[in-house]
Parts: sequence; C-alpha cells; structure tokens
Amino acid sequence: MNSWKLPDSSTKLCCLIGYPVKQSPSPAIHNVAFQHLKINAIYMSFAVLGNELAKAVEGLRAIGLLGANVTMPHKEAVIRLLDDVDVWAKKIGAVNTVTNKDGKLIGCNTDADGFANPLKRRTKLDKLDAIIIGAGGAAKACAFALGRGGCREILILNRTISRAQSLAAAIKKEFGTKVSAKELNQKTLQSVAGHNLIVNATPLGMHEGWFKMSLGKAKLNKGTIAYDLVYRPIETDFLQEFGKLGATCIKGYEMLVEQAALSFEIWTGKKAPKAIMTEAALSAIGAR
Repeated sequence: MNSWKLPDSSTKLCCLIGYPVKQSPSPAIHNVAFQHLKINAIYMSFAVLGNELAKAVEGLRAIGLLGANVTMPHKEAVIRLLDDVDVWAKKIGAVNTVTNKDGKLIGCNTDADGFANPLKRRTKLDKLDAIIIGAGGAAKACAFALGRGGCREILILNRTISRAQSLAAAIKKEFGTKVSAKELNQKTLQSVAGHNLIVNATPLGMHEGWFKMSLGKAKLNKGTIAYDLVYRPIETDFLQEFGKLGATCIKGYEMLVEQAALSFEIWTGKKAPKAIMTEAALSAIGAR
C-alpha cells in the first residue's frame, strides 16, 4: 500500500455501514486522504438495515476488509457481532470504528475523542458545566468524553427520560461526575442559563418538524459554547438560535472530520491529512 492507483486486486476496502448512508460525506473524506497519501485503498458506503447487520458484518469479515465505520442505527447492535471491543467502546456501549486485525474484527469508538478535540481547541474540559440533548450512541460518547475530561457538571435532556437517567447513572458511576437527567421539552430547554456548554446530540435540525427549538430570551453565560453534532445543514437552527444570543458555535463537521481522522489512523498507521479531509468534508456537505 505504498502507491495510490485505481482499484485493483490488491486494493484494500474500508466502508461505512448504517441506514441511511446515501448522503454521507465519509467516502469523500477518506478517499481524498487515501489518494493524498498514495494508499491503495478505497472507501465506500453500504446501506444496511437492522435485520441484515449480522450478514453484512460476516460479509466484510469474509472479504478481508481493512476497516469500517458504523453509523446510526447500528453503533450499539454491532458490538455483539465483533470478536473484541476495546475498553472505552465497552464503557460507552457503542462502536463507530471496526478494524481487521489478522481476521479478527475489533471495535473501538473514535466519537468520544472526535467530539472532545474541537472543544479542547477552545477551552478546558474541566471548566465546563454541560447540557447534552439526547441519550443515544452519540450522546453517550459525548458524556463519556466530558466525564473523562473532568467536566464539572452534566445535565442530560432526552425525550425518553429513562434513557437519560441510565446514561446519567453510568457517567456518575464511572467518573463520579455531578450528573442529572430530565425529560426534553420546551421548559427544560430553558435550563441553558447557568451552563457554558450545550451539546445537541440528536437529529434536531436535520429532520424538519422533529422538535422546534426556541430559547426565547434566555440569558447565556459569557463564553457559552453551543456544539451541534449535526453537520448538514452546516448552520443548523440550533446553532443559529444560540448564535443570536452570543454563543461560540462549533459546527458538526469538526467532529465529523476528527473522528474520521482517528479512524483513518487506526486503519493505516499513518497521520491523517486533516486539512485536506476538512476541505473534502465541507465540499461534500455543500459548504464550499
């Protein structure tokens, strides 16, 4: 794998499995990195329904793939299909990256560090009092990253309160973090006062009509950061709402690129060309 060329019999395969994946920018991000570093590998997306996940994983094992990313809704279900999962993916309960080590499929989670790295460029994690909206696989990665980084306090908001409570209990047990859970509704969204990090880890802003965010005349602390994991559209309603109130906004493409770069480095052992991957991501999501 020391010179890039058109796919041939020695080309290694990396892929994304999830549903839906049609609009994912991951192939553009990874393929430009393979080409830049002259690695004979190709990245493709495969739409896989839940009842076909086991067959898909066995197929990838059979063809000797280099590695895979796993996205919604399979990040949790894929764990039972792998040969091993690293310690942090086990704790988070979600896998987004699979690597093939001598025929064994090993799962890990690059979402946590992918989420944390853009924050670390702007602030210290132990200075944060955070709200996380959502309690799914992405929210788990965010919560564990914040807990591991010494975040002072975390409030988890979710439509299904039991999922928020379960995640809160896991973070408190693992890190001793002060953490609480509430049902996500218009009233609890006003809890932003007193917190300096608000994370959207839901499809809010990606699916019209899912939930109409309105902060009204909420007062934000100086230096408040609004972080949306949704990367398309690049300027979500969530970020626009907080931007109007003076928050520093982190767009979802930053985490997208960071977690992709970490996956790339696991698969190839080479330093990811993040600047080039960022340009490819922005172009693929229509921001260039």
